[in-house]
Amino acid sequence: MKKSVVTASIVSFLCCLSSIALGLGPEIDGFRGLKWGMSLEDVKKTKAVDILATDQENRTVVCTIGTDALRIGGSQITAITYLFWDNKLTSVDIHTNGEVNFTALKAVTFDKFGKGTNDGGAEEERFYWKEEISTIVLTFKEPSEKGHLHIGSRKIEEQLQAFQAEQARKGATTDF
Repeated sequence: MKKSVVTASIVSFLCCLSSIALGLGPEIDGFRGLKWGMSLEDVKKTKAVDILATDQENRTVVCTIGTDALRIGGSQITAITYLFWDNKLTSVDIHTNGEVNFTALKAVTFDKFGKGTNDGGAEEERFYWKEEISTIVLTFKEPSEKGHLHIGSRKIEEQLQAFQAEQARKGATTDF
């Protein structure tokens, strides 16, 4: 009994230590009170939803929420869009303009999730976090000074990718 408690404590400590070493922050399961997989109808019950685009064939809806504060930390946000696929909240995209706003968004993102993995190039900063529940990607394109933070459900995005791959296979056999 005592040995198993010590072993569990060591394993727990090593997990915490590896999270610190990898720069992993807390897991996120949605955005601003909305959970991944929540239906659009349920969101509409409590939020002022503005539909930007609907694609019946791909089963997607892109929208904004009229009451969203367009600020995260010290960053002025130009837009926050929500993607629903197959009537499930799949991801959120946050957009900034200018290096000052991106730098502020980057600071808040690093504070929330850790430093992430940097795989950007000469004209683009790109950091990503691949958590168990969510995938997070933060980018900044130098020439345009556009910043973008993508937060999405790994599970639903994988389902969406499989659906899109199937649509492509069908299109390749029937549309040519």
